[in-house]
Amino acid sequence: MQRLKDVRSRDLSIPETSTANSWYMTRLRSAKAPLFTELKGSRVLIGEGGFGKVYKTIDQASGNPFAVKEVDLRGQAGMDPEVARSALHREIKMMETVSHDHIIECLGTKDFHTDKPLIFMPLRQGNLHSLVGGGKASQPLCTQVLDQMLRALDYLAFRNYCHRDVKPLNILYQVLGPDKYLFQLADFGFAKDFRDAKTFCGTSLYLAPELYNGQSQTPKMDVWSLFVTMAEILPNCDFPPKSVTSPSDIIRAAQEAAAGGCPELQPTARVNPMLRASAAQMLVALFHGKGLTTPRNQIPPIEPDVPQPAAIVLHGQARFRPAPPPVIEYPRRRHQKPPRPALSPGNLPNRIPQRPLEQQPIRAQKDGIRKQPSLRAKPQERLLALRVQHEGIRALDRWLQEKESLAIQLQAEGVRRWAVNKPAQEKESPAMQPKHPEKIRLAALRGAGPAHKVSVPNQVATASEIVTPRLPGMFPE
Repeated sequence: MQRLKDVRSRDLSIPETSTANSWYMTRLRSAKAPLFTELKGSRVLIGEGGFGKVYKTIDQASGNPFAVKEVDLRGQAGMDPEVARSALHREIKMMETVSHDHIIECLGTKDFHTDKPLIFMPLRQGNLHSLVGGGKASQPLCTQVLDQMLRALDYLAFRNYCHRDVKPLNILYQVLGPDKYLFQLADFGFAKDFRDAKTFCGTSLYLAPELYNGQSQTPKMDVWSLFVTMAEILPNCDFPPKSVTSPSDIIRAAQEAAAGGCPELQPTARVNPMLRASAAQMLVALFHGKGLTTPRNQIPPIEPDVPQPAAIVLHGQARFRPAPPPVIEYPRRRHQKPPRPALSPGNLPNRIPQRPLEQQPIRAQKDGIRKQPSLRAKPQERLLALRVQHEGIRALDRWLQEKESLAIQLQAEGVRRWAVNKPAQEKESPAMQPKHPEKIRLAALRGAGPAHKVSVPNQVATASEIVTPRLPGMFPE
């Protein structure tokens, strides 16, 4: 860590807000001084593969051992050296941007412009395959592998990364004490942001079923690969199968192992990736959520399993039809009333006749005092009262109209009698013509004083001269 003081700030890992593809175009970390000075003649070959070679060497300044991975860009089968250089660039940038206890870190690079670039990494004692000797492991060791790898996969999934090559050869270990190990995930050559993952890659024994179907790639592919890895080392699992002719044989054997030898891992062996449990869900289910990177409130419960369709092998590849999502019927709430039918003229509810008020039961309160029957009118009684009130208003209107008509007739008869006995000159005098005959007529109907006059066609008279008999109850005092 003391040597990291020479690393420039622009060479640190990219921020979290960068886009998915931005780190393809960013330069690798560099330093004003080399992080390691390799002691000449100290290289010891400890591993070899299609990518190149891995050496154990010693730092000249501190004397500490570390690992050097020498990648042969021209030795990649069927790949252009520049394409291989881009893939290596992606792997290094991926390792530089992640930081987790159970993921191997990249300590630096060297000679990246040549055909044999170097990658510096911490030295580990071996991988999981060499630890178990290609056989089965003890139950405590399997528990440590499962716990630590679930933490690493949850960290990658939270950052939207897919490793796409989880297997025992890519799980490194370091002994920490008696029956205590540190496991770290390595080899990020196929790792990618899952939103950009389109290519078919990985190791055939550990490939997830959705890769054969051409479905979209998600971090749950790594969960399937981890389950196959665990089934390979668990003592009570009969896996891998002895004879394999197609991918469907591997998938069938994995599901049989999940059902028989390790039922607690069955959610990770589901063919449908939508129903397969994530690494975070398995950490919650098996290890009480210890080591989670995903926030606890963002982890849904594990989906219930549904029967999967049989595999259909087409042209040597297994094809699966995606299973439909589970149908969940929630129970009806207690005291929930059924929906009322729509009312129509031919679908009116039959009302049950209410019992008379005196026949209704008398209710009692908690303290023993009996309640009086409710005096509130029933709907039928209120409807009847409204009808009676309406009929009374109509009858009153008819009576008022008849009263006004009778009053007008009586007044006209009085005016006619007065006009016969009145001198002709007074009847024809213009001074006697009223200015507002209609108002005088209305005032006479209301019982106005003698100064007002009443006018009818071709007739004039004062209100005091009109004799209008009173009917009992017609004009209340």
